[in-house]
Amino acid sequence: MSDEEKKNASASGANYDEADYDDGRLVFYYSRERRLERASPEVRALNQPGSPRKTGLFRGLVANKSSGFVFLSIIIICAAMILFSALNNNGRTRILDTEIAVSAVREGDQSHITVEKTIAGLDPYTGAVNIAVSVQGTQDTMYLETLYFSLEKEEEYRFTVPMTGKTLLVLTVLNETTALFKVNPR
Repeated sequence: MSDEEKKNASASGANYDEADYDDGRLVFYYSRERRLERASPEVRALNQPGSPRKTGLFRGLVANKSSGFVFLSIIIICAAMILFSALNNNGRTRILDTEIAVSAVREGDQSHITVEKTIAGLDPYTGAVNIAVSVQGTQDTMYLETLYFSLEKEEEYRFTVPMTGKTLLVLTVLNETTALFKVNPR
């Protein structure tokens, strides 16, 4: 090493040992401990000996902001679907191991009511079903109908009522058990 090179090396703050350089070995002035002192806690944890921190399913789903946002979006969409199905279930109910669905179609001054029965358990209801239909908000007109459920797995009953409105109230009575349906005719 020439004197000029030694002068430039000492000017940069490096402390070269002339014997190490003359032996042909390179000397590195790097301290891992000194570097880790200034590192973030996450980097220090990665350099610790031992097993890495265990991550679970939830931690993996919310590991960073974008995956956390996607997870939160999925939760909100699922909650909205459950809430919507619970609020939109006015035309369907289960009574005495029998599932009943009521729908209506408006045609002029009449409404066509459809009652669908499905056996939903081991002891379904069979016999007379009394139905009363009226328009919500009016008390002067009521239509009465009697249907008979059998042991068929699925049945569909249709009848026409001489009234229509924005919302029809359909009251069903099965063996002293009642169910009220609010049906919006299409």
